[in-house]
Amino acid sequence: MKLNVMRRVLLSITAAAILTLTASSAFAVDPRNVVIAPYWQAAGSDYTFIAVSHPSLTGMASQIGVRVTALDLSAASFATAVSFTVDAGSTQRLFILQTGASISTVATSAPTTAHNMIGSSGTGGNLRITPVATAPLTTQSANVGAGKRDITQLSFWGAIVISSVNGFAVEFIGDTHDSTTRGVQTSHTAN
Repeated sequence: MKLNVMRRVLLSITAAAILTLTASSAFAVDPRNVVIAPYWQAAGSDYTFIAVSHPSLTGMASQIGVRVTALDLSAASFATAVSFTVDAGSTQRLFILQTGASISTVATSAPTTAHNMIGSSGTGGNLRITPVATAPLTTQSANVGAGKRDITQLSFWGAIVISSVNGFAVEFIGDTHDSTTRGVQTSHTAN
């Protein structure tokens, strides 16, 4: 048990160090229509799983195209970028695996809503998720699924699965363009 705790602590420290080193390249994108994950991992039987759901919010197009690029620690592509379309009310899944990973048989036998990104070099880095649409913030006409093809309105979640210690959640950051603070907060003391 102590060994598992030590592994988790070491993994957390490693992840924090990688986040620090890759943050500058992860944030060097236009924040209005990009979603990033500051860390992914794929080595041996470890892999990253991502799910992208379309919550069918008012103002969203019925189909939104997504392109996922996994960058390694040197900001080079881990594998060929994967593009897919998320339909209203559905979920698409993505497995990021290293060539020869034992999990690849599970990922390849998954339903058609699963996509694989398989690379042979690098074991971690950050993800850049961009829209397939050339004007994602423009409202589309009714004949092409009225609404915006804005990927920041999709729901992203994921996990890095580490067979020896179960793994941890993936954080996604998006729609930071219009995020604002609510002003300076002051502390109040009770009388």
